[in-house]
Amino acid sequence: MSVIAQTVLVVLAAIAATLPARADELDQEVLSAERTLRAAELRNTIDSTALSLYHEASRQAESALRRNPDSAGANFVYFAATGRILIADGATKNLFTLRTLDKQYLDKAIRLDPGYANALAAKGGVLLKLPRMLGGDSEVGLELLRRATKLNPGGPGTRLSFARALAEDGRRDEARDEARRAAHLSCIQGRFKSFEEASALLGELEAPVAKAGLN
Repeated sequence: MSVIAQTVLVVLAAIAATLPARADELDQEVLSAERTLRAAELRNTIDSTALSLYHEASRQAESALRRNPDSAGANFVYFAATGRILIADGATKNLFTLRTLDKQYLDKAIRLDPGYANALAAKGGVLLKLPRMLGGDSEVGLELLRRATKLNPGGPGTRLSFARALAEDGRRDEARDEARRAAHLSCIQGRFKSFEEASALLGELEAPVAKAGLN
């Protein structure tokens, strides 16, 4: 799988932080699309049920966009749901379409709503994983994830993505703190998959500390 295809997978993994609904959205179809997307993201695998939910979220978002192309929520949900469908069909063969989706819908969602935490987290993932020659920027990507975490402090998925980014940047102490918070939030919210991922990251981050204590 190419670097960009892997990047798209990482970016869309961050969408597990999707909120059930945006408080400032008045369009009920957008709210419904966001809830459908969340239901799909809460499944452990992209099975037939998850794919059906992604297709429904994509359809709802597309319908909302026809009525209001300047809905930040509809642009984000369409990017997220359609991206998952394309990845299930094959990330590499759909690479060009996935990149176009990012530019056309994710970037627009952020332009329309600069405080949209989920969109900022997803874009942060893109910038962190893309090579610089292809537009990547690790410093800006990390800052976007930090901002997304502040905007959505109760989102375990966003916080877990931030913790991973900090770890990759060598900021292990801060990464451990964020991973612990992600594990705690996941536990109290019943987000078992996120809890397992946060616990695994904590194990990786604490292993060198434990080893150093034995020397």
